[in-house]
Amino acid sequence: MSSKELKKLLKGLPKLKTPSKKLPFASSSNNKFNLSESSKTKATVGHIRVSDKLKDCIFDSIKIRNLTRDILKFTPHKDYGVTVLFCGNKYITSLNEKDRKKKGPTDILSYPVYSPDLDHNFALMEKDAAFNDDLAKLLADEHKILMEEEKFLGDMVISQPYIVDYCKENNISLDHHMALLLTHGILHLMGYDHETDSDYAIMKEKEDEILSGLEKKYGKEEWSKLKVTKS
Repeated sequence: MSSKELKKLLKGLPKLKTPSKKLPFASSSNNKFNLSESSKTKATVGHIRVSDKLKDCIFDSIKIRNLTRDILKFTPHKDYGVTVLFCGNKYITSLNEKDRKKKGPTDILSYPVYSPDLDHNFALMEKDAAFNDDLAKLLADEHKILMEEEKFLGDMVISQPYIVDYCKENNISLDHHMALLLTHGILHLMGYDHETDSDYAIMKEKEDEILSGLEKKYGKEEWSKLKVTKS
């Protein structure tokens, strides 16, 4: 079924009640966080958009964009886009509590355009008599088609203070941890998860594969000097 056919079919379905915020759906032209309007857009090249909601973002948007593109090259979505939004603990806490029902801040949240997990796709939807699994699958199929047509995976939100504190407490490289976080977030956008031990093992293996590929691409010496913060 084509995108046009799906949209035509959807028009004839009962209207769903949804909360004020839209579903966790993003596109290159209409992403969840309206980055070009609600925050300071730093770079938009190849549909990889890097922005922040901070007074002083320590990360270099161009370096983040380039690293993100390099990570995507190790996936089936080499030419797809994403958005990366840096924020503070207060903002990510509000998202974490609203969207995941978990208290407190976290390091990164991913909002895929499409997920094969229907509960994930429609977690924000108010279920009523009009809602059913068949409709959920239909909408998910439309999301998948739109993702493929627009070549856009979704949004990632990263808390700068959270990861800075984490790296200091664990005495690890902030730059290399950012490479891991971006890899982790992109895999979530692709449908990977770690809710079970087996899923965690699969996702961890893919993370290690991508990071090893990056080290080989950059060369050990250059990789050891990886820098994504501002000079």
